[in-house]
Amino acid sequence: MALAEDLQQVMAAISPQLAPRLYSSQTRPHGDPGDRRSDHGSFQEHGYAACLAIEDFFPGPTGSDSEGNPDYHRSTDIFVDEDYAADITRAVAAAVWMKATSP
Repeated sequence: MALAEDLQQVMAAISPQLAPRLYSSQTRPHGDPGDRRSDHGSFQEHGYAACLAIEDFFPGPTGSDSEGNPDYHRSTDIFVDEDYAADITRAVAAAVWMKATSP
């Protein structure tokens, strides 16, 4: 969760138009709607800090609406919102740089 919170802070400065939602995989019964649905899950299972930075595909445990993507992980998933992808990439790269250079 600390990793996701760090990313959220960096995102506010680097890509303020993004509105991240944080969900913990440890919160039950609802937990993280993206838990074990992408690469981050296998890292977490092996004890590594990992988080999923993705479109708001999954409805959250708080009842939040998702944007939805019926093509997620399918051969028909061919559209890329380049501005959105660039915003996420900038924020993740900045967070990685901060982690790599912090004492």
